[in-house]
Amino acid sequence: MNYEVAVVGAGVAGCVVSQKVASKGFKVCLLERKPSNRIGEKVCGDGVGKHEFSESNVPPPQSVERQLRGVEFHVLNDIAFTVEGEGYSLNRSTFGQELLGRALDSGVHLHDSFHVRRLLSDEGHIVGVEGRSLAHGKCRLNFEVVVDASGVQGVVRNMASEGWPIRETPRRFELGVGYREICRLKEGGEYCKLFYDWSLTPGGYCWIIPKEGAKANIGILMPAGLTNIVDLAQRFKAFKARMRIKSKPLNSGFGFVPLRAPLKYPCWGNLMAVGDAAFLANPLNGGGIGPALKSASMAADALVEALRDQESIMKRLWLYNVGVARSFGLKHTVNNALKEFLLKSNPKEAHSFLHALGFKKTYHSTSFLREISKPDYLRLLLKLSPKMAYRLFKVLREARPLKAFYSRYPPAPTL
Repeated sequence: MNYEVAVVGAGVAGCVVSQKVASKGFKVCLLERKPSNRIGEKVCGDGVGKHEFSESNVPPPQSVERQLRGVEFHVLNDIAFTVEGEGYSLNRSTFGQELLGRALDSGVHLHDSFHVRRLLSDEGHIVGVEGRSLAHGKCRLNFEVVVDASGVQGVVRNMASEGWPIRETPRRFELGVGYREICRLKEGGEYCKLFYDWSLTPGGYCWIIPKEGAKANIGILMPAGLTNIVDLAQRFKAFKARMRIKSKPLNSGFGFVPLRAPLKYPCWGNLMAVGDAAFLANPLNGGGIGPALKSASMAADALVEALRDQESIMKRLWLYNVGVARSFGLKHTVNNALKEFLLKSNPKEAHSFLHALGFKKTYHSTSFLREISKPDYLRLLLKLSPKMAYRLFKVLREARPLKAFYSRYPPAPTL
């Protein structure tokens, strides 16, 4: 079977990029290991900013369980500050089926229950995949470009040839492990609530995100290097007891998210990575739906231009790298440096820093340090102990080479 584009993974990013490319008349296949009726099932916080859809040119979702006004950051027993902005609490499963339906309506060919076994190459150029599906058994699919939308595991990009810079395995501290339950509470609310108490969740946080009626998404996220499944479940149980949540879960599950800076080269040759497969989730909180939408839209734009201009296809695809560097590189490099700073702090220091951020009671994004002015940055430093102020200055200084790399990202491939 021959296609112009193969997308591996029918999550948010995979469905959006395949739909956008197919809607321009190109032949696209979407490969997914789950059966079609389970596409959309994913463990996450289910929250996303309203602006993420308009900025990605994706229609507003129909699967909204609750409209949200922003995010409250709780440090110990206090609300330290808020991030204001309209958002949605989604029914994640229904949202996934909604995106899949749009992709199929645009002409995308779905191969569900499909497991990719290996990439097929010809003179260093990827020309297809070999895999096995429940419907057809062993089969081969040929294409011009392949998009890895398989999630944090990066199934496809890690099958690429040795030496390709798109191959990269995260360290344990660069992965977050999360657990969440859907529970019934006595009341809902209009804000997502994030709870930081590093005596309970070192390096991470707990959350309560209102859903339909009195339901809520309640969860915990920590760096994988600081916990395990059993330990995380015990910490979550302690959080529920502290919040006096006694209801039994309607649904529960574990999941992993990237907590690190993005891939430097999310496109190499004719292989692209989007969403979590390119490590584009916010390294401070693991938020991934917005980055999935935006990166998928950017990848689709580059793909359409590349397929229309076959003589300069590699240069056109490279524009996706440039876009990721500008949209995610600088922002996530600062957030990742801040994450590293907090990971090296003891609970008292971490709480002190988060309280210090509260000198500005309202933010408009979770890129806190990029949002404050230089005078406010000095005010922040003065609220910290000399030792902490120096450590923050040092970790931000160490991030400068990577910031410089993204600032001067090469506009064309230098292969």
